[in-house]
Amino acid sequence: MSWAYDVSLSCRFAVGTVFAASFFTKVRGRDALLSFRSWLGRLPLPLVQMKGTFVAFAAAEAIVVALVIIPLTATAGLAVSAVLAAILTYGLVVSLRRGSREPCHCFGSSSEPLSRVHVARNVLLITVALAGTACSASGASAGPSAALAMAAFAGLGFALCVIFFTDIAALWHPARATTIIQVGPHAHANPR
Repeated sequence: MSWAYDVSLSCRFAVGTVFAASFFTKVRGRDALLSFRSWLGRLPLPLVQMKGTFVAFAAAEAIVVALVIIPLTATAGLAVSAVLAAILTYGLVVSLRRGSREPCHCFGSSSEPLSRVHVARNVLLITVALAGTACSASGASAGPSAALAMAAFAGLGFALCVIFFTDIAALWHPARATTIIQVGPHAHANPR
């Protein structure tokens, strides 16, 4: 069942890359860490306002990355990532229901307000983490190296889709922007 190993490896690359990017954007500097802490403090969730919660979130992301990298702990890492993503998704849903439109800081500072798009992104990540957990737990062995390279490529591609999910979603629901069309010496606004 080398396909199960390949799926597991793809999921490991995807989850590891997503959580590594999320971790890095939070700790890349003092300003980023303080911005993340401030964002958590503005969410209408009592538990995230406890002292040190922002450090615990960042540490949990780093632990997930470490666990999915090591083959012996990959299954546990994928399972932990699914639980962590579920907790974060629950927090997003509760925040949205309580009327919070605070921009998401999952991958650094953002001006994009919280929305169902963020919840959908996290549900997709949970699904991949659970699929990876199931395939990893099957004990499947590695296949040919070409299949491993494709699995890694697929995982990294998926991770980029998750990281830039709100940008991709905006392609299907673009804001009603005004474009400027140059006609002769005068510029005219042309609403879409």
